[in-house]
Amino acid sequence: NPSMGVAFPEDEFRDDWQDSLTNPRKRSQWLRYSLNVWVESDNRWLDPDAWARCSTPPEPCADRPVWIGLDLASNLDMTAAAIVAKGADGHWDVEMRYWVPQQTVQERISRDRIPYDAWIRDGHVTVTEGARLDHDKVAADLIDLAERYRVQAVAADPWNIGAVATRLQSAGVEIQTVTQRTGTLNAPSKLLEGLTVEGRLRHGGNPVLTWNAHNVCCYTDATGSIKPDKAKSREKIDGIAALVNALAIASTAPDQAATDWNIIEL
Repeated sequence: NPSMGVAFPEDEFRDDWQDSLTNPRKRSQWLRYSLNVWVESDNRWLDPDAWARCSTPPEPCADRPVWIGLDLASNLDMTAAAIVAKGADGHWDVEMRYWVPQQTVQERISRDRIPYDAWIRDGHVTVTEGARLDHDKVAADLIDLAERYRVQAVAADPWNIGAVATRLQSAGVEIQTVTQRTGTLNAPSKLLEGLTVEGRLRHGGNPVLTWNAHNVCCYTDATGSIKPDKAKSREKIDGIAALVNALAIASTAPDQAATDWNIIEL
C-alpha cells in the first residue's frame, strides 16, 4: 500500500490488520481497502473459529431470569426463538428453539441438502403439521417455556408478531418490540460480535444455530452501524436474528446493562 507511512502511519495499518484477524467483516474490508485484494464477499460477519470456541454447553437457564428473542417468519418458513441468560461469570448462555412446517421439510432435504431430518430427529427443530407454519403451536410452546422459565420478556419485530403477541400477552408474557432498523440492532449486534470474539458466549454447538451463524452476512451503514443482513446472507439466519433480538432487550435490562455495553464497539 503506497499510502502507508504517508497518508496514515504504519502503526495504524498494523492495528487494523490485527483487528481483522478475528473478525471476517473487518478482514474482508481490510483486504479490499488496505491491500486492494478483491474478495468474494465484503459482508461476512461471525468468524467460524471464534464461533466454534463458544460451543461450551450453556449453564441451565431455567432457574435464572431469561429473555427470549423471536424471529417469526412467514407461514412457509422457519421460525426461531433464542433464550438467553447471563451467568455469574459474565458469559451469556443460549438455548434455541426452532419450528418448521412439515410439508417444506422434504424439499429442503432433497433440493438444498439441508439436514432437517437429522435436526428433527435430534430434537433441535419442531415440525408443525401442514404446509404452513402453525403460529398457534409456536405461541403454545413459548407459553410453556414461560411456565417453566423465569421469562422477563419476549422480543420480536412488531410487523408480524400480532396473533402470537396476543396469545402471549393473554398468558401474562411481556412483549417488547424490536424494530429491525440499524439504529436499533447496532448495539446488540456488536455485543454479539464482541461476545463471540471474547469467547463469552455459550451456545452448546447447536447445529442449526451454527448453520445460521455460518450463513449470516452483515450490513454496515455509512456510520459504521451494523445489523444481520437477511437479503445478502446465503441461507437462513433465523437463529442469529432471534439471538440479536434477545440481546437487544436482555443487555439493556437494569441489572445487565452496566457490565455489557462496554464491549459493543470491539
